[in-house]
This record gives sequence, structure tokens and C-alpha cells, in this order.
Amino acid sequence: MRTRRILLAVALALPLAVSACGGDNGPGGGLDRNDPEAVARAYIESYYDCGDRGAGLRWDLQLHDGGEITRADVIASEQREGCRPTRVPDVETVRGVTDGEVTRIGVINPDACPRRGDLVLVLVRDSDGYKVEPPSVTDDVDCVENGST
Repeated sequence: MRTRRILLAVALALPLAVSACGGDNGPGGGLDRNDPEAVARAYIESYYDCGDRGAGLRWDLQLHDGGEITRADVIASEQREGCRPTRVPDVETVRGVTDGEVTRIGVINPDACPRRGDLVLVLVRDSDGYKVEPPSVTDDVDCVENGST
């Protein structure tokens, strides 16, 4: 009888414990996409991870015009290059000027490429929250020295 009560108590408590976790295990889980600083930080931190939480999350957080490389393409490319997760440094952000739907976020990353120093990401608000305006192919605005990629 006592064992039965213990099992019943565990069975009743388990759904509460699971729902209390509240974390989303998907890429960018728990990320407030309406907070431009959080999006900028997650974008830079994605350079230190692989797969869904690396190139996949970075792709999710960027604006796309369509007709370009897919999310699956960027993840496959990252895997071909032998991606290995690395430690994320202490990345700090500073909210800059907001002009309509565009917000500039200063990023201080001790692991930024030495030729750049501090960087500024441009984020644009869309229906899914803020997204990073991707740098041009020749721009090293989000370059990191010791990232996973």
C-alpha cells in the first residue's frame, strides 16, 4: 500500500516537474526574439556551437531574401568542415540607436578577430521578432578567432 502511494505521488508530481522546466530544447530555445540584445548575443554565441545550435541558429536569426542557400545547406557545410563546439567567451552587448524597425547592437567579444575589435550588428524587426542583417561576403563584422566554425 505504501509503495502504491509513493508511485501515485510520483505520477502526479512528474507532469508538474516537467512543465516547470519551461525550457525549449530546440535551437534558440528560450530566446526572446523581441529583445534585440538577446538576439545579437545568441547570434554571436552560435559561432561557438555546431548544427542546429550553430550554423542552423545563425541562419534562423538572419534576414533572408529567398532564393539563397537553405538552412540544411549551411548545417551540412559546417559538418563537412568538421565543426566542433568550443567554449563561449563572455559576450557583452550594448543597445545602440533604434530607428523605426532597425536597431543597432554593439557587441563586445574578447574573441573577436583582432582586425575588428568591437562590432555593431544591425537588427531588423519582422513578424518573428528581431533578425540580424547578414554581413556581406567580404565583411568580417561577426568574425571570431576561436569559434567552432
